[in-house]
Amino acid sequence: MKLILTLLAFANGLQAPASAPLELDMKRRPMTAVQINEGMMVDMLVDTGAQSSLLTTTLSQSLALPHTGETVTVNGAAGSTLAPVVAIRRMTTPLFDLRDATLIVLPRLGVTQAQGIVGMDLFSGRKLTFDLVSRKMSVANSGPAPDGYATVKGAVQGNGLLHVPLTVDGVVIDALVDTGAEGSVANDAVLRALGWKDDDPRLKANGTMSGATAGSAAVRRGTVGMVSLGPVNFRNVPLTFTGATDTTPRIILGIDMLGLLQRFALDLPRAELQIYVPPRPTASATPRTGS
Repeated sequence: MKLILTLLAFANGLQAPASAPLELDMKRRPMTAVQINEGMMVDMLVDTGAQSSLLTTTLSQSLALPHTGETVTVNGAAGSTLAPVVAIRRMTTPLFDLRDATLIVLPRLGVTQAQGIVGMDLFSGRKLTFDLVSRKMSVANSGPAPDGYATVKGAVQGNGLLHVPLTVDGVVIDALVDTGAEGSVANDAVLRALGWKDDDPRLKANGTMSGATAGSAAVRRGTVGMVSLGPVNFRNVPLTFTGATDTTPRIILGIDMLGLLQRFALDLPRAELQIYVPPRPTASATPRTGS
């Protein structure tokens, strides 16, 4: 009977839960140790804002990974670039075991000691939990939030990434849940939705922003009074405004706010962000500001 039940579980797409240690990079973004082609272990960002997994050029060259001859367009907050594709025999952690696959290669991943990015394509049918207290990540089958967690219902868009509603000074705005973003970033349509003018004195020049792509973009910084994510409130939140001209207000919800949660889970099949809420009320958190 035990064997039959096991076979039925696999037939229904169920998989055993698994966990792995979670480390933080210099910007406090989550990393995990990954083994590629049965070789050395390398740290890679676990980036809920990345559709696909990536490697740095330096790592690809050190492993002598063969190029497939293909290129793909990689889009980022600072622009887009063409990137080569390499083949791997295996990429594995306790969370996943990817075999005979291809990965995108980029010369840089922003400011981080990580040598690659773990994308959400590896977790598309499961729930991914970040426990920042115990420094552990885990994957499990999709299911309702456990006791002590609140659920923020969102939508998984066509690129396979989770978006949730974020209330900014009373205005509900679509937000991408992005553990790979150091700070939270908004387009200029958010300014208009909030009623800010382009020359609002609350906006200050904040240099340029760069990321995994080769480009950079001039940005401004402004502080909003209150951001609500389900039952969690963040006060005096700095947002980076990119100047992007698309007409729909959008925010990238970065690790400046996500990193203040004790535990949270992305349940991609249910399109939910599940947030652990401490049993006793605590003071509203103020996000760290990036350097």
